[in-house]
Amino acid sequence: MIHRLLYPTGADQGAVQSDPLRVVVAYENTQARERIEDVYAHLVGRLSGEFRFGCTWCNFEELKNSRTAAHVAQAAREADLILFSTDAEAEPPFALLSWVESWAGTKAGKDTVLALLLNQNGENPEGGLAIKMYLHDVARRRDMDFLSQIIITPDISLRRQAAIEDDEEIRSREPSPLAEI
Repeated sequence: MIHRLLYPTGADQGAVQSDPLRVVVAYENTQARERIEDVYAHLVGRLSGEFRFGCTWCNFEELKNSRTAAHVAQAAREADLILFSTDAEAEPPFALLSWVESWAGTKAGKDTVLALLLNQNGENPEGGLAIKMYLHDVARRRDMDFLSQIIITPDISLRRQAAIEDDEEIRSREPSPLAEI
């Protein structure tokens, strides 16, 4: 789990809101973290003139630890924006669902946004509905705004297969050294 407070570099601190925009980021794995880091960097770049950012990052696996889950739940209770990043094929783990329910009841009436970055590999267009529907329902029940973005990346196995086929095609066009004998 990582905490950061970002101040815009070279910005006039007087122009920046005194309270940070509090963000919590929960992500499934390394790839999901890399995708959401890009979104977070874009957000900071766009809003750093108006806000400073306080951010807590947590991997879904870390939520299995009760102390970590409690600490990140407190951050979520105070957060203005809670970002989730996962692959569409993944079912939301019990630890994540339990963690969300531990703080969601405190959000009613507060200006909070839940946002989901969902990665689909293109093979299963229906994937990710479980977590999307769950988070949308939580947001609806607790009067939070909900945003979701689906990105489609080719499955790594499909990319590997395409690379192998490309290599085979190139080799088939090259004259064989045995043909000259």
